[in-house]
Amino acid sequence: MTSSKNQTKATIITFHCLKIKFVLEGVEDSTEVAFARSLGIEYFQGYYYGKPALPAA
Repeated sequence: MTSSKNQTKATIITFHCLKIKFVLEGVEDSTEVAFARSLGIEYFQGYYYGKPALPAA
């Protein structure tokens, strides 16, 4: 596992232990979705789900 993934995993474990809800940002492909789900992340966003949209006028 890469250093970046280890840091992400440690942060997520800490958040879960402290019962902190959060949104994982920057999810861009199915591999990242699978990684996020494997760590028990409930909420994530990124280009995988849709590009940013302009606010409704």
